[in-house]
Amino acid sequence: MLRQVWILKRGNMNKKSNYFSVFYLFCVTLLLGFSLLNVAPQKEEKRSLIESQIEMLLVKESFILKGERRSQFVTHLLAVSKDHEFDPLLILAIMKVESSFNPHAISNRGALGLLQLKPVAAKEVSNFFDLSPVSAKQLMDPFINVQFGVHYLSFLKKSVGKNWMRILAAYNAGPTYIKRTGIVPTGYASKVLRTYRQIIKQVGSV
Repeated sequence: MLRQVWILKRGNMNKKSNYFSVFYLFCVTLLLGFSLLNVAPQKEEKRSLIESQIEMLLVKESFILKGERRSQFVTHLLAVSKDHEFDPLLILAIMKVESSFNPHAISNRGALGLLQLKPVAAKEVSNFFDLSPVSAKQLMDPFINVQFGVHYLSFLKKSVGKNWMRILAAYNAGPTYIKRTGIVPTGYASKVLRTYRQIIKQVGSV
């Protein structure tokens, strides 16, 4: 009889313990849920803010892409820049200097698109990064131009070093010239970096 009573009491204790465990897990899950709700929107808000700021900048610059295509372009720019650890605002500064944000720009030396990339540079990029080669016509596409332009900057960083004066000088004059002569022209690089500082101020004020 006593054994039966003890078993019944033990059963009741187990039930209480189980109820307590379930309640405890429920509380922990609820707290974690609130924590995630507090953190996730902040990250999303920050990402959306920089996207909207860049979009507003492109609107001011009369960028040819509109609406959803412009939004997609900004997302693409941010993703490619992040992949190669570049500030997207610096890429925008190069665009401003090179083409004034005109994807149809063609220089008298055959440089094409937003980042004024030459087909020979695009070919070098496709070989170095094992990318599918693109035609001159494809380099006029803003998305492809940015992809190959950022890859080319990454190639130059590996080729001439991580100093931005050297990278930008090589972007303008060619890496062969920089490595052969040891001369680093500063005019173009200074102009890009000056424009970069201006864009930082513009984006911050949007």
